[in-house]
Amino acid sequence: MAAVAVVVASNNSDLTHKAPHHAGLLFVNAIARNKNRNLLFQTTCMKNIIALLVLACCSSAAIAQTNVNLPANNDELLARAIRIYKAPLVEKAKITEAQADKVVAIIAEIQIKMRDISADQSVTGDDRMNKLQALRAERDKKFKAIPLTDEEMKNVSAAIDEIRKNMQAAKPANN
Repeated sequence: MAAVAVVVASNNSDLTHKAPHHAGLLFVNAIARNKNRNLLFQTTCMKNIIALLVLACCSSAAIAQTNVNLPANNDELLARAIRIYKAPLVEKAKITEAQADKVVAIIAEIQIKMRDISADQSVTGDDRMNKLQALRAERDKKFKAIPLTDEEMKNVSAAIDEIRKNMQAAKPANN
């Protein structure tokens, strides 16, 4: 017990005048406080680790859900594209039904390629962005080949943007 009192006394100069048994009790109290601090530190660290794990799970789920709405079957994707895009393109872009069919086929084809690029885990972020940009350029080139005039191209792009914005606005209501 004397050794304990010396250790405490050396750490706490105000305890040197107290009896050894008081110093021992103070030492035990100091150990208990230290354990509480360690427990608090461990709890805080554990909470941070759990928060990071939850964040990682949520972000990986968000990445995995990026193209969850696109059908895996290409025929289903084309049917979906026709259902979503054809009527608004004819109405808003002022193009013929035949032109709208070609535009929708191109949209479906590009969506299939975009889905495949997004699903490919070997493609890095910058490379993915470059490939997606190239697909958009390919889409515009194919739109021109339908043939669409510059005015029709502008109208088609505006109609597609509006359709996508409407789909994005409706998305939270569906979840």
